[in-house]
Amino acid sequence: MTPRARLQPDARQGGGAARAARPARHGRRGPLAKPHLGGRNADRGRPPASLVELRGQSYAETLALCGIPPEMVTGLGQGTAAREAQRRWMSTGLDAFGRLAAAELSAKLDAPITLNFDALAKTDIAARARSFKQLTEAGITLEEAKRLTGLD
Repeated sequence: MTPRARLQPDARQGGGAARAARPARHGRRGPLAKPHLGGRNADRGRPPASLVELRGQSYAETLALCGIPPEMVTGLGQGTAAREAQRRWMSTGLDAFGRLAAAELSAKLDAPITLNFDALAKTDIAARARSFKQLTEAGITLEEAKRLTGLD
């Protein structure tokens, strides 16, 4: 049967063009039917618990390999833990990436390129102020403490 013939009303089926244009059904439940969620087959269609656990572990390990603390993506870290995760990411992952990207850009563009991510660190001003206070109390000069904490 041609596609055009399928859209034409058929007197034997009744219902006119609307019925003829409807897709054919495949059994009682059809091809797009939702799986049955109750009874003895309640776990059918769900992955085994070990596979779900493996996925979670591989997700966290992939983030760690990329230098991203999982707390930044999963939302598990709140307050101090979230700030610490961001600080760790900036000091280990982002700074390293910035140095690599700057070197590559300098080589490709044949010009000295520097990338500065200090503006991102200014989000936690309270921690920076505490660090500044501790540095000055330890005997470091005001100018050096400002430079080290990014408050200059």
